[in-house]
Amino acid sequence: MTKKLNISLLQMDIQIGNKKVNLAKIESLIAKSITPESKEHSHIICLPELCTTGFDLVQYKDLAEKIPEGSSTRIFQRLAEKYSVHIIASIIEEFKGSYYNCAIILDSSGKILTKYRKIHLFPLKPMEEADFFESGAKIGPSNPQTVVNIDGINVGVLICFDIRYPEISRRLTLEGVECLVYLAEFPRPRDDVWRVLLKARAIENQIFVAGVNRIGGNEEASFFGNSMIIDPFGNALTQGTEQEEILFATLDPTRLSEAKSFIPTLDLRQSDQY
Repeated sequence: MTKKLNISLLQMDIQIGNKKVNLAKIESLIAKSITPESKEHSHIICLPELCTTGFDLVQYKDLAEKIPEGSSTRIFQRLAEKYSVHIIASIIEEFKGSYYNCAIILDSSGKILTKYRKIHLFPLKPMEEADFFESGAKIGPSNPQTVVNIDGINVGVLICFDIRYPEISRRLTLEGVECLVYLAEFPRPRDDVWRVLLKARAIENQIFVAGVNRIGGNEEASFFGNSMIIDPFGNALTQGTEQEEILFATLDPTRLSEAKSFIPTLDLRQSDQY
């Protein structure tokens, strides 16, 4: 029997700078996401970008944490083990006096499988990340973006503005990624851009793509949700609204081989043409 993978996107609002409130909401949503259907296969929980703090660029140094010893990471580890789920989340990381928008992937025992520091920092107001965070620069020893295998499906993570750069998703595809997760705070008015790019990354790489976006906001920026899970043909398996909700889909890896055999655009023998 082909192994499948369950994935839930927790589309939520984020209270700026309030870790206690945000983490309590995250646990509540994780508990709600556990259903008889979700227990049939390994289950990944995906959270929006900087889900514990949002873009609090006034207090970012005080809110930053080390990984893995920081309090948020420890709470994510506890939740992963308690609910027997994998968790993908990003927080503000402090490392040797520098600050990063950093994603982690935890397994269902709470072990950190990998972490990824966001490479492409959003340049526009009100975020202007490059004024506060360091870029992960490139994938290498200091930014070890690796493909992790979760119950037979290779999973990777990128963050928000990374979606506008197709080269990084293709690199991960060539490294074997079969499900690429984007954690985002994608703001209005770029609703259509978000939806189009998620589908494009899935179609061009013939992989599953999941994008979890926050909702809510303030007078400086508002967020439209519309989280999605896309199959390798570009079909939406589920799509969110602009409300807080849990989106769920089961990934069937046979769709990967079907897409690749239908139109073999990832034939590596053609790579020397570029």
